[in-house]
Amino acid sequence: MAWALAVMFLLLGAITRGAWAGPTLEAVGDGRDLWVMQRDAQTQSFAVFHRLWTDPVTDLESVRRDSGRIAPGGLATSHGTLWVAYDTLMLQSFRREERAAANGAPAEVVYVPKVEASLPRGVTLVSLAATGSGPWALVRVHDPATLAAIDEQAAPPPSGEPQTEAPAGDNPATATDATGDAASASSPPTTSPTATTPTPSPAKPVERLLRLRGSQWHKVELPQDWPSEVSGEGDAVSHLITPPRHATTPLLLRQSPATQPADEDATGSLIIYHAAPATAADVPAESPANGPVSPRWLRQDYPGVTLGPEAPRPIIVSDQLVIGRVIGSPEQLRLSLDMLRQGKTLPLGELTLDVNATASPWTMVPSGQTAAVLAWLDNGKWTWSRLSLTGQVVTPPSPLTHATPNAMAKWSGQIILLAVLVAATLIMFVFWRRDGGHGKLALPKDLALAEFGARALAGLIDLAPCAVAVMFSYGLDWRGLMASWPGGPGGLTAIIPGAVAMGLFILHTTLSEMFTGRSLGKMLMGLRVTDLSGKPINIWMALARGLTKALDLVPPFPLLLLPLINPHRQRLGDLVARTVVVSAAPQEKKPDEDKDNGGFFGDE
Repeated sequence: MAWALAVMFLLLGAITRGAWAGPTLEAVGDGRDLWVMQRDAQTQSFAVFHRLWTDPVTDLESVRRDSGRIAPGGLATSHGTLWVAYDTLMLQSFRREERAAANGAPAEVVYVPKVEASLPRGVTLVSLAATGSGPWALVRVHDPATLAAIDEQAAPPPSGEPQTEAPAGDNPATATDATGDAASASSPPTTSPTATTPTPSPAKPVERLLRLRGSQWHKVELPQDWPSEVSGEGDAVSHLITPPRHATTPLLLRQSPATQPADEDATGSLIIYHAAPATAADVPAESPANGPVSPRWLRQDYPGVTLGPEAPRPIIVSDQLVIGRVIGSPEQLRLSLDMLRQGKTLPLGELTLDVNATASPWTMVPSGQTAAVLAWLDNGKWTWSRLSLTGQVVTPPSPLTHATPNAMAKWSGQIILLAVLVAATLIMFVFWRRDGGHGKLALPKDLALAEFGARALAGLIDLAPCAVAVMFSYGLDWRGLMASWPGGPGGLTAIIPGAVAMGLFILHTTLSEMFTGRSLGKMLMGLRVTDLSGKPINIWMALARGLTKALDLVPPFPLLLLPLINPHRQRLGDLVARTVVVSAAPQEKKPDEDKDNGGFFGDE
């Protein structure tokens, strides 16, 4: 009998491990950050990996290992924070932080874990999304008490501990309360239910939209035409989509099947809801003072667009909504990508990976200004390929592995800065201390050396249109542009946007100074470039000044401070070209204007 029980337990353990070990791929991104989860069949844990869109194309950084089962649709990321919802309804976040290091070393990257407020009991997570202010959850409610608490903005009885910081080894997904059930921390607002007639038990589950503010989940109204009940099989498919980084409300997606008789105008259509700016009229009188304002939803239909069960979740790439469809034979993963815009479907192109579309897990995620398809190989590795919004395959199928950055990539910014400082030192040694005939300043009386503040403002004016054009072209904010700036934290593999902005700046300022002696910024600030005697500069002087601007623009921009210590207020390019930046000299007062006229009121 004992042997029989032992065999049964071994078989049960093998079945359980086999079910857990089934191939899965969990990944989520918001364009800037990509998070990938790798599951361990033996320990029922998962490893978390991370990469920035500026990292080398094959690199992943190991973040930490944790245990628990991630709920379907339970991953979201925004602004450097990963949100993980477990099947126990527990919620955890991992925030990426860069902490300054001493002695010029690269910033230390740390990932700060935190246990957040759990979702309420009696719900099933449909989809998780995130914005800069925190996570949003689309849930299906089965329990009448939970439904009443959510609809009346009253929380169900607390079932877990208050929000705390999670030590590195804690496992919120498997924590239990005193009854042995999985703990559910506080959820939609914490006032007690009012003594009214309880909400009747719903015949079918209903969907609700929740938003985490602080330690409480608050209800946010769904669109008025959102289905009131969920029938189950064959019902509408619904998702939350993490919006662009500047948006504050996620997108809602609803797919009504062609067989559904209701809502005939949307039958067989993909429906996207996005939030319009809220006004005071949108806030209900009974809305809690500290609760979120429910948005006004705007609806856009895409007739004939259908997301099948095998289709990946739509993603946002550079403010554009992108969907994918599996085409061709399942022996090879071929994904056709389309962009949805203003009710129209615009084809982008195809991505192909040499994996079985049905046997190998895969997903679609945004990465920078591209849409990426990521698949799990039989050898436990990942492969991926990326497509730009112009339809170009910018990354052919490539392995994606956990690799330690090499020294050149890690220290690239410091190497560039060191090279710039060495070059600048040599240039100053050669050009600064010259014979008096060439280095003597002899400006006419109507000209004076320009002030540092005026020159700095003129430089910002010249740089602004170049930076804006590059940010618009590459879909970056100013942080993304600085991350790709040559010599900055982006490294050697991601300097193209920053290099383009720098090149445009050098080009337009050099050409304008070559022919007019002033750039746009200098013209607006009343400045111009002359030689040491106040005469207009020639072509070679303008070229020397322009080419050395590349050295001035390397972070942390130490050479821009050179005019503060130079007696002629010259930057490096001025030393090489023997030029100065001047403005009109202040008018001297005539001697009779300084005479005393007798007193405050004139002659007395």
